[in-house]
Amino acid sequence: MEIPNFKLEAEEYEKILLVLASLQLKLQADSVFLINRTGQEIAHEGNSNQFDVQALSSLAASNLAATFGLASVIGEREFERIYHKGEKTNILMSPIGEFAFLLFLLKDREEHDLDLKSIRRASLILEDVLKKCSRRLRPGRR
Repeated sequence: MEIPNFKLEAEEYEKILLVLASLQLKLQADSVFLINRTGQEIAHEGNSNQFDVQALSSLAASNLAATFGLASVIGEREFERIYHKGEKTNILMSPIGEFAFLLFLLKDREEHDLDLKSIRRASLILEDVLKKCSRRLRPGRR
């Protein structure tokens, strides 16, 4: 799988931020990140001053890759969601196509309380934006 770099136009970046802000509000998340599968943050919405965003992005991408390796071993392509429950903060990761994923930092929220339909709808919008960006960098590909 080739993971492209993304060159976002201002309009595309604003659209991504609007989607992330909407998700943050709907899920009552502390923060929502859009990260490519190589561990580079594309955009985020919410509080991120209390930790190293680069380390979070890189470690989350590694966790996602390892989890997909586990999925492969048991005959699954990948898992729809990855959820980590902590004492104070929970993490939800949700893949977007083959290039990126969403990462949510959630306090006082259980996985079953989340609006998964909103995540799926937002993922489709974000996947479309990212596909357009990657096509622009790779002329001739669709």
